[in-house]
Amino acid sequence: MSANGSVVKRSSQTIQHAFAPGKEYVYSYEGTVGAGSNDYVSFSSTYNMTGELHVSNQGNQLNVQLKGIKFGAYNGEFDMNDHPVYEMHEKSELNDLSKPFSVKLNKNGLVSYIHC
Repeated sequence: MSANGSVVKRSSQTIQHAFAPGKEYVYSYEGTVGAGSNDYVSFSSTYNMTGELHVSNQGNQLNVQLKGIKFGAYNGEFDMNDHPVYEMHEKSELNDLSKPFSVKLNKNGLVSYIHC
């Protein structure tokens, strides 16, 4: 599977020099998505994903993998100032998200394609 993409960059060397060749960088990530209504009572359906993002530089290619993905969901009354506590679980349905992929960079340091 391949996809075309682009990134916002500050200079022609941003991506190429952000990650030293031969080193692996590990970042924690957390993402939340929600939709709700404020009709009679504030109500929301939300989900949360957390894990680690691993990135290594192989010259003009970045190797990327998500690891330790956990998922939590909430449906019910919702207060924007008091977010719900998510019960986080690893789920086998998310295993495909942990497959490594590579990001190919062109000579200007822009993404030319993503290969899964």
